[in-house]
Amino acid sequence: MRYTFPVLSAVITVALMADAVPATSDTSNKVDTLSLGSLRKSSLRRRATGTLRYVNVNEDDFTINDPASGECFLLVSGAVHVDNGTGSVGTVYSDRGCEDVLGGPLAPGSARDFGEPVPHSIKFA
Repeated sequence: MRYTFPVLSAVITVALMADAVPATSDTSNKVDTLSLGSLRKSSLRRRATGTLRYVNVNEDDFTINDPASGECFLLVSGAVHVDNGTGSVGTVYSDRGCEDVLGGPLAPGSARDFGEPVPHSIKFA
């Protein structure tokens, strides 16, 4: 127990120093930081740079800007038109959890119209 205080003190010091470091736009320097005893991932992660635009079944327009790669995004009410304005390949799914692939990949800069079934989610590589 006599080493508890110095170790805790070092953890708090490292956490405070990590929070004081300014954020950069350099995504090649991904670092996990320690924050007051809990680990948190850096917000710098790989993204599909650009904008995904889609029109849902109610003819409402939606956009998703710079979506995180590997993350599943819900297409509200299902999409009848998807425009992949990102620099990454997108995969559309008929379900809301990115499990049931619907058609082929959606290449960067391409667009596609959908009938039944419509996609309800999308994930970027």
